[in-house]
Amino acid sequence: MTNPTERERKRFEIDLSSSDGNLFVVIGLAKQLLKQEQLQEFEQQTAEAMKSGAGKTYEDLLEIVNSHVQLIDTSGWYSKYSDNSST
Repeated sequence: MTNPTERERKRFEIDLSSSDGNLFVVIGLAKQLLKQEQLQEFEQQTAEAMKSGAGKTYEDLLEIVNSHVQLIDTSGWYSKYSDNSST
């Protein structure tokens, strides 16, 4: 299994304050950027995190997304995912 931090993550810009910020939309759009083993790994991690009783929050799921793609929140709501490429 490939470690997500050992490979290039595709850039994923999204406005998390809009309807695109719905968790299912975020996950669906992120899936479109992933292929083969990366996609399978992502689907396993998100499915496990979303199981009833897993105790995961929206932010926990965003962290999973960010571990597979470079999550950039264009709204600025989540400064952790701001675009720091210009700094």
